[in-house]
Amino acid sequence: MISEFMKKIFSVSSTIDDRYHVMQILGIQIKTRKNWYKLSQQIDRIIQDKVCIAQEIKTVHSASFTKYKNINAGKNVTIIGSGPTLKYYNNEADYENITLNLTVFSERIKSKYMFSHDAFILLKRMPDFIDRIKGLDCIKFVGHSLNPYYMHYPEIIDEQKYNIYRYYVSRRAMDTYTDITSHPFLARGSVAFPALDFALYTHPKKIYLVGLDTAPNGHAFCKNTKIMPDSLKRMLYGYKKLKTFAAIHYPDIEIISVNPVGLIGMFKDVYTHTYVNENPELFKKMKNINYI
Repeated sequence: MISEFMKKIFSVSSTIDDRYHVMQILGIQIKTRKNWYKLSQQIDRIIQDKVCIAQEIKTVHSASFTKYKNINAGKNVTIIGSGPTLKYYNNEADYENITLNLTVFSERIKSKYMFSHDAFILLKRMPDFIDRIKGLDCIKFVGHSLNPYYMHYPEIIDEQKYNIYRYYVSRRAMDTYTDITSHPFLARGSVAFPALDFALYTHPKKIYLVGLDTAPNGHAFCKNTKIMPDSLKRMLYGYKKLKTFAAIHYPDIEIISVNPVGLIGMFKDVYTHTYVNENPELFKKMKNINYI
């Protein structure tokens, strides 16, 4: 008997009235009239498309990420987002900084790496985003969705000249993988997740999360931007899945949240003195405060 897992990969069945085939391949369901010749053509076309996509992902990701495997062994990494709590952070964990989106332009933070794939949002606010990052002294990873209907960044000429490298994200990806050179990143609603996957791949001792508030209270650089409830649920679910993934595959790496808001209790929580001093009501019932 075919297992449920194998059925999700590929299966062909018939409708109750026996007039249609129902084909499922790699999670995509197709309903077609019973014509085996046309059905075989559809199968061939889908398989060819999937193989081409897989080859493209492997080609791009191998070129972008292979040399970074375990590169941060013995070091610490900081992933810096643009949540409102970013204003309370003053480089207390100034290690190998991975900045997200507009955080790369912060004058207070020295970026080693940058991740961005929110083309629709960023190009709307900063149409010359790609031109501006070309001159920055850091390694830039610019992502594209496997969904052709998503807005993508324009083609970048001389990518290596500007230390700009591509990657792919997918909402259909089945899981997180240790080999990021062969698989797309699972988006989960935030650019923080590809950055986290990359950070784990570099295998540091500790990963500090800064400005990843995961709460509906906007961003440090976009005051009027709110995160919708469904997006928050998806992101929190993503953090839970990633925590489990890290515990299994990278048990020696400690993940630490700095001034956490929506991620309180998810990882190890630490605080900056400025945040505690300006928000004393949040710490009235806390006996011990872990400072960074």
